[in-house]
Amino acid sequence: MDIDVNIGNEFLVVRILQKIAEFLQSLEFVCTNLYNIFLLFVLSTVQDNVEDNIQKGIKYSEKNCKKNFE
Repeated sequence: MDIDVNIGNEFLVVRILQKIAEFLQSLEFVCTNLYNIFLLFVLSTVQDNVEDNIQKGIKYSEKNCKKNFE
């Protein structure tokens, strides 16, 4: 009778460990997706800022060039 109880307990422990592993895998998936979303947001924000600064620099240069040649 003791053998059956031990086998049942071991099976329960294995199932609990499997559920913990599944949870950790899903948590890893969620964290990876959040990281990717954050990275895309940061990169798009930086790219927008760079493009804005380039346009401002072009306008500034054009304005100063016109002043120098007038």
